[in-house]
Amino acid sequence: MRFLGAPEQSAVSVYKSSISKMRSKDAKARFIDATAEIEHDSKRYIAALAAGQLSLEEHFTLRAVTQDEMARHYKNRFAAKDGPAHATYDQIKVRARGRCPLCGPRTVGTLDHYWPKNPHTSLAIHPMNLVPCCWVCNHRKGEFQPTRRDEELLHPYVDDLGTEVWLNCEIVEVGGGYAFLFEPLQPAAWSPTRFQRVRHHFHFFNLDELYASQAANELESIRYSLAELLAKDGAKGVGTHLEREARSRERNEPNGWQAGMYRAMASSAKFYSGPF
Repeated sequence: MRFLGAPEQSAVSVYKSSISKMRSKDAKARFIDATAEIEHDSKRYIAALAAGQLSLEEHFTLRAVTQDEMARHYKNRFAAKDGPAHATYDQIKVRARGRCPLCGPRTVGTLDHYWPKNPHTSLAIHPMNLVPCCWVCNHRKGEFQPTRRDEELLHPYVDDLGTEVWLNCEIVEVGGGYAFLFEPLQPAAWSPTRFQRVRHHFHFFNLDELYASQAANELESIRYSLAELLAKDGAKGVGTHLEREARSRERNEPNGWQAGMYRAMASSAKFYSGPF
């Protein structure tokens, strides 16, 4: 759930590059004729994204290029390493700096079509419609397309949630140890629709389970250092340490699972009093 900002490449320039080496004269002619539709639909798509009205738009479907043709075009001329437009594929992919913006912790492995390429053929290689993500999120999202604004998943190029804290974490005792429960909470300044979209995205990708697992692994990795700190400086020293660690993680990503976890540990005297 990270904001990346919009890519620089235009839909038309990428499309023209992708069709530059087509061999079939008939197919190339039809793809060239579709350029005007690509440009028109690009403007419509970007305007709808900016206005928060994408789910109200009609399909972005090319008339003279079939869904199968565009699927092959994406695979062979855009995603393939020897494809004429593959440089754009790589440029979009590295924008996330290796981390999936849809979930946060996992590694980017592919590009996801925010609006599925079937039936939206004119968006199949549109830079604004291609989001770097991990394989798990890509598989989970599949061909999902909502029909209501409050069910639209967050778009890393347009949905900037700012720095206000919305991710809540609670510590619970389980079998003599601790577990972490994550859940979005609505900031006062947010509209109900914005919060519903965040909450829908969070649960759609099962981020509560993912973050709980990440937090459990993190606790295991710091357990002995916390025990040593408790023996040396007492509970107050552990609490001060956790507050400092929470601030550090908040500066980097205020609504990342690590920030939420360390906030929860730092605010629980029962936790930082040990034992670990």
